[in-house]
Amino acid sequence: MAIQHFFAGPATVTITPRTPGTGVSGAPINVGINREAIPIIVTPVMLDVPSDSFGGPDGVPSDVQYMGATASIQLSLTKFEKTAVDALLDGYYYTGQSPGVLPPFGSFARLSSYYFILTLTSTSRVTEFDYCFVRNGGAYGQGTRYSSYDLQIEAHINESNRTLYEYTLP
Repeated sequence: MAIQHFFAGPATVTITPRTPGTGVSGAPINVGINREAIPIIVTPVMLDVPSDSFGGPDGVPSDVQYMGATASIQLSLTKFEKTAVDALLDGYYYTGQSPGVLPPFGSFARLSSYYFILTLTSTSRVTEFDYCFVRNGGAYGQGTRYSSYDLQIEAHINESNRTLYEYTLP
């Protein structure tokens, strides 16, 4: 079962790209501002553990093995740097490819360091996700009075310290 959190209030959205192949952090890039609450859905990954005393593989599990979690961060940028968002959607910042050029098919995103750090900053807290990928993205309402960019970011755990995200209070 997923656990939903909300990052309250407006937030500045910043990414820090990593160098493909090495994972070395680059300079932070301001992507834009999310005006309203940001839904963050944390989905734990669990495996059922069968046992003969509970009916074997066809019975109920005798235990559940925790295997980590992912987070889905749904951004709706009402103020944004268009070139930064376009480059983020193209993968330029985290794959090192020219805009519109994809990494080699079959590449492992994490192993190849095709990820970035996502930082959400508001007046009440700063939250940082270390291993992020753009899962979905698209522009909606362009050319209207209130344009916005919607992006879905997926965050994975940091295996060295098993954190999905870290936050600090001002």
